Amino acid sequence: MLFEQMKTIKEKVEFLLVNYPLLRDDDFRLISNYFAFLMKDKMDNMSAKDFLQLFSEGKLPHTESIRRCRQKLQEENIKLRGKNYTERKDAGDKTSKLINDL
Repeated sequence: MLFEQMKTIKEKVEFLLVNYPLLRDDDFRLISNYFAFLMKDKMDNMSAKDFLQLFSEGKLPHTESIRRCRQKLQEENIKLRGKNYTERKDAGDKTSKLINDL
């Protein structure tokens, strides 16, 4: 299925994680590529100002939604995890424990 035909953010993020392993450990790259794929027909004729206008008007997916989909997909599917998954998970667990101990 082509990126443009996918309906949900989760489907699109999964496509990117499967096909571009480099994006598994870098949310900035993942989000940048998500927008590049989403707007590939418009990117050549769009200024940064136009992009920011769309973004600020909420006409593009929220970056946090993209990040959360990546996180959930990697939690559920070991094959989509990057090299830094375990380190990130351990750091999050330590933070949760510190907060709970307060």
